[in-house]
Amino acid sequence: MERVTVYERRYFHTPVTNPDFFLLANAMGVHAIRCHTAEELPAKMKEFLEYDGNRSVVMECLVTSNEHVFPMVVAGKALHEQMLHPSLKIKAREP
Repeated sequence: MERVTVYERRYFHTPVTNPDFFLLANAMGVHAIRCHTAEELPAKMKEFLEYDGNRSVVMECLVTSNEHVFPMVVAGKALHEQMLHPSLKIKAREP
């Protein structure tokens, strides 16, 4: 979102390839949950939140490389100036 709203789609980055967090967690004895789609998210979140806690848990949500991940803090801004997803913005109340 920062790239789109602040830098007008001027992309700059260093490509990074993440490890397979699901397999890595399992290899370390951690319960792992992977979410592939937005449709799966409610069920996966339920599984995550209701996990019995007998060991650590990791939840990996796969998103496209151009997905906006919120909240985000634009370079040079403070944490209290973070950008929230448009559906989470609180509308100012009129007196």
